[in-house]
Amino acid sequence: MKTIDTLKKDNHDIAYFLTNRSFVTWVKNPNPDSNYFWKKWIENNPQSRESFYAAKATIERIDFKKANVTEKDKEEVLNKILQNSTSKEISFEKPQKKIFKLHRTVYGGVAAAIVILIVSVSFLNQYNNEGVKESEIKTQSALITKTAERGKQKAMFLPDGSKVILNAGSSLSYYENFTGDTREVTLVGEAYFDVTHNPEKKFIVKSNGIATVVHGTSFNVKAYPNEGPLSVALERGSVAVQSLLHKSDSTTIFIKPGEKITVEEQFENSLVDEFNYIEEFGWKDGILVFKDAGIEEFIGKLERWYNVNISVVGRNDHDWEINGMFKKQSLQNVLESLEFARKVKYTIKENQITIYTDLKN
Repeated sequence: MKTIDTLKKDNHDIAYFLTNRSFVTWVKNPNPDSNYFWKKWIENNPQSRESFYAAKATIERIDFKKANVTEKDKEEVLNKILQNSTSKEISFEKPQKKIFKLHRTVYGGVAAAIVILIVSVSFLNQYNNEGVKESEIKTQSALITKTAERGKQKAMFLPDGSKVILNAGSSLSYYENFTGDTREVTLVGEAYFDVTHNPEKKFIVKSNGIATVVHGTSFNVKAYPNEGPLSVALERGSVAVQSLLHKSDSTTIFIKPGEKITVEEQFENSLVDEFNYIEEFGWKDGILVFKDAGIEEFIGKLERWYNVNISVVGRNDHDWEINGMFKKQSLQNVLESLEFARKVKYTIKENQITIYTDLKN
């Protein structure tokens, strides 16, 4: 029986943990005994904490459950990922962040102005100082369209001070001054909204024949064309979701913080359920998530996220149900995980990726 002192108190690197069978087994299939062992081990070896959690995060982002693979397969893919990753690339994986509301503190006039300026500049620089080309078209009617190109994200402030982060391959259109009784924007793709409160002027997001109506709140709308149903996930506040396609349908569905609506073709049958925060909001923190993804969704996400073109050679009608979580990882690491989990091969030539399916063992 192993003991806490079985492993020497050295500064173990990430390779040590990825090749430690006991460690890998614990991460993938924890039980009370192994939880106790590794909890005590890391308490007694704080010098290895960063490598410990980096290795744990690397293993957790690969789904082993639905693939028919051997222990040798698992070791091979972990070694490949290790070769393509550095300790700088894999960050310390902290527990899932809780949602905290920011409370305003009253400062003097000058101090408050400085704080607001710093926050505003930091918010925009985080996303916009990476060579993102802004597609901004102003027509004679003062309509503005802003676009996040594939492989990039785009952050902006709207005329009313609301914050928006566009995911890759998305665009947002709105009138320059929000004239009239409402603040309306039109979304194609995916975006996170943090809306400035204004009880006198509703904020409306129109996308794929659906209107999301709020006064002041934060939420995520996913509405990529030809890629699954539209969904709205609410972080805080409240929203009302309505159909714009059928004027006779006056159904309005309200959702609460922590809830997500997945819109069905028959709007009244739309599903409201709780959601996983990382799955819905992780993208804006550089986390690429797949949840029971089919091949089309998988390819669509990779093409937008990494600005590549992907083709499939062989059958692509398999029920792949791809699962995984990749935090700021290279395209090659994602493809290595796919290769091992689904027994496929791939080639990379500049920005063209080819995936080969139906390979014989």
